[in-house]
Amino acid sequence: MKSLRDIPNIGKATEKTLLKMGYASAEDLKKKSAEELYAEECRMKGFLSTAASFIFTGRCSII
Repeated sequence: MKSLRDIPNIGKATEKTLLKMGYASAEDLKKKSAEELYAEECRMKGFLSTAASFIFTGRCSII
């Protein structure tokens, strides 16, 4: 199982966010689209929108 930090462009802050969201591995991320991850992060943080980098990270992790 590939850890979150093994995915390109995932550093400590993104890893921490993903863990809070309940994703512990690259396999967990494959279950969601980048747009779903983005919307979930926004809801978790109470934002209407966040940085688009999360969508990019999600797309990279699914490849």
